Amino acid sequence: MIKDTIEYARSLAWQKKFEDASTLLKAYSSLNSNQAGLQLLAQIQYWKQDFDGAKLTYQKALTLFPQASGIRFDYGKMLFESSDLRKANYELNEYEKTNKNSVEAYLMLAKIAMWNSRLNEADDYIKDVFKLQPDNAEARSILSTVNKYKQVRVRVGGSILSDDQPLNATRTEAEISAYQSRFFSPALKVEQTSYSALKKQTSQADLENIFHFGYGKTTIKLGAGLFKSDSYSSLDGILFLSQKLSHDLTVSSSFSESSYQYTLSSVNTPLTQTMFINSIDFNKKDIWLGKVSYLVQSFADNNSINTAFIWFLMPVINKNKVLFQAGISTSYATASFNTFTATGSPALLALKYPLYTQLPGIYVPYFTPKDQQVNSFLSSLTLKPGKFIRLNAKASMGLLSKTDYPFLMLVQNGNKYEVVKSFYRKDYKPIELEGSGLISLTKRLDLSLVYRYASLLYYTSNFASLNLTYSFGHE
Repeated sequence: MIKDTIEYARSLAWQKKFEDASTLLKAYSSLNSNQAGLQLLAQIQYWKQDFDGAKLTYQKALTLFPQASGIRFDYGKMLFESSDLRKANYELNEYEKTNKNSVEAYLMLAKIAMWNSRLNEADDYIKDVFKLQPDNAEARSILSTVNKYKQVRVRVGGSILSDDQPLNATRTEAEISAYQSRFFSPALKVEQTSYSALKKQTSQADLENIFHFGYGKTTIKLGAGLFKSDSYSSLDGILFLSQKLSHDLTVSSSFSESSYQYTLSSVNTPLTQTMFINSIDFNKKDIWLGKVSYLVQSFADNNSINTAFIWFLMPVINKNKVLFQAGISTSYATASFNTFTATGSPALLALKYPLYTQLPGIYVPYFTPKDQQVNSFLSSLTLKPGKFIRLNAKASMGLLSKTDYPFLMLVQNGNKYEVVKSFYRKDYKPIELEGSGLISLTKRLDLSLVYRYASLLYYTSNFASLNLTYSFGHE
């Protein structure tokens, strides 16, 4: 009777009648403490995504049958697949103490160790796999990833920026990064930027370290830097915290102070910006992607820019070596006050422009949106034409975008000229395009290329960069 009941429930499960099988086994298990019945019930509960029920059934089974290694393995595997890595690590280690021949258990333990930045521990588990299966392809893939993490990377490169403010810049930079432990993964970056038209040159050095906690679920990044422009210098810094909530969801917060260098005025007279960002990221196998974020950008004059946005990408084509994704984004941004300013004093402007006509202006010392709403169509195309080449193209095409646009007018008040600022609602269609490529020239040397084009409300810009990255250490 016992065997017939369990086998009947199993046949229901194979027919994907999970609810019927689960109901039958729950009734059966309430009257019989049977190891096979509890194990099958837990599996069926997991298949029908009753994760809490499956955990309770596995825990009950292990309480009644603590030596049942098969139940412990299934429980550990379920915890692993549901990203409960801490508990999975415990159960799989308990299983491994009495089962030294499970390749699958060693592979899961190796991945948990790797994701928790315990790279030497991951190495040990891979060695255990190779003792059992010297040619295991998955183990070799994990070992290759672990060795890449351990490598010291040196990157050198340069970039060119041109926009119609006009702001033209060339930048050279170098970076070295290395993994030492899950608490010590430092990176040092130095860069020098030249603004030819302004005859200005800036330099910056940043030192960062990444800490990993909680089986790869918690990441903290701390950084400090020095910015210098002529006789001006300032200290930069960043604190970034990231917490993985589930296999697909991550929340993060960051606080930073850095130099602002995006307008002619800010290059001539450097200033510091403070950024506070909160985000929720969605990533399902790098195919379904999304992000919700809120940013506050503050300056020393007590002005702040508040920005909120959300975007989402879904797969349209995903086969062979082609991934095409499409989605939408929406954002809202506004500043406490607007910094759009006339290009001269009212008296000088009166010599060039008639009264009550629109005057040219620029943002001094930084850009400030006013009730800016942007809705865009997003697309991304990723191609892998060969083992050593990865190409990507992205586009953001503005739809139904509006903002309060500043309008400057020269007026006369008695014997004095004044510039009056007002706003009108303006429709526009921002466009942002990006193309990039990553080419592995050798096993240790990678070449990356990036080009970006942006046609935004206040300016049009072009950006191009080239970087070479060389990796030292294990292959």
